[in-house]
Amino acid sequence: MKVLCFTCSYKRPHMLRQCILNIQSQKYSNVIHSINLTLDKTIITSNYDILYDDLVNEKCIINYSQNSHQNINHLTAIKNIKNYESYDLFIKIDDDDIYKRNYISNIVKLFSEDSSIDILTSKAKYQLNGFNIYSGNYRNLGGNPPDYDFNMPPTFAFNKKALQFIINPTSEELLGFEDTIWRNIWAKNKLIHKEVDNSSEFIWHIHGKNISTSNFLRPT
Repeated sequence: MKVLCFTCSYKRPHMLRQCILNIQSQKYSNVIHSINLTLDKTIITSNYDILYDDLVNEKCIINYSQNSHQNINHLTAIKNIKNYESYDLFIKIDDDDIYKRNYISNIVKLFSEDSSIDILTSKAKYQLNGFNIYSGNYRNLGGNPPDYDFNMPPTFAFNKKALQFIINPTSEELLGFEDTIWRNIWAKNKLIHKEVDNSSEFIWHIHGKNISTSNFLRPT
């Protein structure tokens, strides 16, 4: 299967470097990683080139754009690949979380075994909170549509069918963060969601600058 991993990143240049290395260390190799590095108008793009020039290649592609709505930022990362519709799977990679070596392999394996699946998500077993590691059963952040049990938003993986439903959302559908928009669209169209066990291959990172979960950072 051809896999397109996609990441949008804003004001996290060091975390983004680690994110790129996470994907380049994956056991599964048929992967393109498309990164939409979003900027304010005052930033000169060449300022960041030195951070990634040893990592960028035909499988790791960074494009720059002006920071926008999170949904636009993520979909731009996909659309920046000219032949994106030729890919089989699309895997959302957050720039601030940790994806271990077997993460993509586990996703591809389950999609290969069950052709009915449109979307996969995973729980998380570990949380890096500041400099402390906590274990638990981290399922989701709430906001799931009725009759759907989507797990952690940074673990979304989906096929071409699921992509086609979200690639050009209507104005009425653009409510909330990208994961809420996608979940609602997929549920409305009755797509098939299942769970993949990447609970030990994904580590949720709480660092205080998260867009929606900064208040989860525990006092040290």
